[in-house]
Amino acid sequence: MAYKKNLFLKVAGCAFLVSMYFFRISNNIVDLDLWHQMALIREAIALGHIPLEDHFAYTPTLFPSVHHEWGAGVIAYFLATRFGAVGILAVKYSLAVCIAVFCLLCLKRRLVTLEVLIFLVPLGILLIERGFSTIRGQMYSYAFLACLLWFFELEQNENRRWLIFWIPLFLIWINLHAGFLVGIGLLGAFWLERLLRQKPHTHLILVGVAMLGLIAFNPYGFSYYSYLWRAMAMPRPYVQEWYPIWRSRDLFHLSIFFVSLILFAYSVKKIGMRNAQGIVVVLTAALASIFCTRLVSFYAIAWTCYVPGYVQRTPLKNIMSGVCIRLPRFLALFLVIAAIVYMFRMVSFGPWKLLVPSDHIKKYGDHPIYPVGAVEYLKEVAFKGNLMVPFDWGSYVTWKLYPNVLVSMDSRYEAAYPEWVVDENTRFYMAKNGWQRTLKAYPTDLVLVHKRLPLAKIMPQESGWEKVYTDSVFELYARPSLNLPVVIWTDRVFTGTFP
Repeated sequence: MAYKKNLFLKVAGCAFLVSMYFFRISNNIVDLDLWHQMALIREAIALGHIPLEDHFAYTPTLFPSVHHEWGAGVIAYFLATRFGAVGILAVKYSLAVCIAVFCLLCLKRRLVTLEVLIFLVPLGILLIERGFSTIRGQMYSYAFLACLLWFFELEQNENRRWLIFWIPLFLIWINLHAGFLVGIGLLGAFWLERLLRQKPHTHLILVGVAMLGLIAFNPYGFSYYSYLWRAMAMPRPYVQEWYPIWRSRDLFHLSIFFVSLILFAYSVKKIGMRNAQGIVVVLTAALASIFCTRLVSFYAIAWTCYVPGYVQRTPLKNIMSGVCIRLPRFLALFLVIAAIVYMFRMVSFGPWKLLVPSDHIKKYGDHPIYPVGAVEYLKEVAFKGNLMVPFDWGSYVTWKLYPNVLVSMDSRYEAAYPEWVVDENTRFYMAKNGWQRTLKAYPTDLVLVHKRLPLAKIMPQESGWEKVYTDSVFELYARPSLNLPVVIWTDRVFTGTFP
């Protein structure tokens, strides 16, 4: 066909997809979890071993405290302390490239053409982008999952050499992030499909058993199993990414998700379930995502690897090809303009910068912010004691101020804290009935408050504690008799440093 000879269209299409992908993941604000990952490894180096007990909180914690991201912390600490922000960003972009390469290998194996990629891959990008926080441990899971899906493609062609590589890779995955459970689940889905299609499958059962057994090979031993059971079963009412998809407040993301489901259902109906290899894998990932928004990014990878190949064999493919044949110049021009726009917007984000903001940056949308000024103040006054903090900021405080300062809570959530402690902390900052009891229950010296939280409205009048620090976003309240200088830094703009 004529458009296949149009080199300009091919280049424009590739430029568009690459620029869109990297623009959508170019939000380089430090993730909440990165701080506690590095703090754990810093403490482990000082102790000479990974601690089983928590060292960072003054509130009740779990024993053993199982940090499923400890391996990600090793990588982050090494890179941050030796290469700074450059090292962290290098890993993020390397993982992004790795994910893209494995997805493209799957698409190539299924002979998906450029016109289908141009129209469908953007959906996959829009679905996965929310998982690319800089740098969450689950990014490692995305890369390992994409690799596993490529191995499934090799298995479809009866090429079993992947088994030699998969077991050691899975052992690494176990110690980087608990997202390996998704890998086990999708391996089970792949096995079930092989069974239903009456293809060789016994070896996959053995692989699954081996994967389950390998979970014990970590610093926490068999305690990891009980941790995983608890983590999977516990409710997380205060973390939106664990909500079912229908409770999502992001209508755009929700609409993209349902469009992807419609395309999946349409293509399977057209080509037939027997011809849709990988259908059980995609369906399993989709169902898991419906009940847990956090898993949408995993579904995005599975969808991208399989669904374009289904659409390739439907009448919809002819429509896409028709656009490319009839309007090659117009389409190429549109793609070039879109690629340029994405590139300029990405450059405006400063993708080479790692940011630690103390307030919201509008162009990044919703993102973490940090009490940079409050931490600077505590350093200046050489404060030592216990700081009550909300979920979001405990890890940052720990990295910057430990061992002088212990926190009440941080983003480790189920890894370190009983559910009732999380609930108690949240109710305290939401100023629910009984919040004063929480203030008196622990040896708290200071309370960090975001001005927009309900607690900020009643803390000055009803607590009897003194406001010793305030900036444009945060306040610090000191217990009675704690003599600290009072400062007002509302006219100052704070920029956090990494690490």
